[in-house]
Amino acid sequence: MQQVKVLPLAPKPLCCPYSYDDSYQVIVQLDEPLWVSVYASQEIAAEVMALCLQLDTLILSSSQKEEVDPRRKVSFEHAFSSKASSVLQQAKDALLRLKYKGSLEDYLRSTAIANLFPRVEQYLQETDPQLWQTPSSTMDDYFAHMAALNNLLTMAHQLKADVQTSSSHRYIAHQTALLHQCVTMVGGPLAEYKKDIEGAFKDLKVCCSTDESGHPPRLNSDLHKWLVNITQKLIDSSVSLSPPSLLLPLVPVLETLHHITH
Repeated sequence: MQQVKVLPLAPKPLCCPYSYDDSYQVIVQLDEPLWVSVYASQEIAAEVMALCLQLDTLILSSSQKEEVDPRRKVSFEHAFSSKASSVLQQAKDALLRLKYKGSLEDYLRSTAIANLFPRVEQYLQETDPQLWQTPSSTMDDYFAHMAALNNLLTMAHQLKADVQTSSSHRYIAHQTALLHQCVTMVGGPLAEYKKDIEGAFKDLKVCCSTDESGHPPRLNSDLHKWLVNITQKLIDSSVSLSPPSLLLPLVPVLETLHHITH
């Protein structure tokens, strides 16, 4: 049987590696802007507010993880943690450009941005999702109201265009019902328009029904004029936020914006 020859251990290492030089480190800049020239306090505040909105959206999606397939929960939580850390770091970097010496949490409180994003403030205090309360936010009402106004504006524009240009008014009654729904979503400030639509809807439905002749239904001149008029009024109200009560759900956000930009 052949014996295995054991070599003695080398008294010294075969080679001495060079020490690591930090200058060779590659810093990932995927989330950084191409050109940073924002230094005014008002613009920094607006940037931080936009980043808080991104973080707030991520927190909301994370609070609904119970609806996620259990097999995907781990990857879902990892994705949230990675994205949230990236947004949070961008907000801190923005404060560095402002040369703000306090913490991000202190800055949010001093500018009243924390009042708009209580979920973000909670995240800064406790990063464990299991301990979150997911409080309601002023921004929730803001976006819900803006979405309702946008739906109303879009529907009013579409209905007015169809009344004026379409060769058939067969679906005008259905579209008017959708317009009524949009007005209802906006609420009390537009109650008078809601009543006007309800009062004219029966005549409108009859006029839009197909008769025995098979000709495409058309609105009579009175309903045509009324519908063009009411849709234009709703368009004006949505754009100009008139009456003033339409502005009420937006006031807290607008006041904070005024505070941080003046």
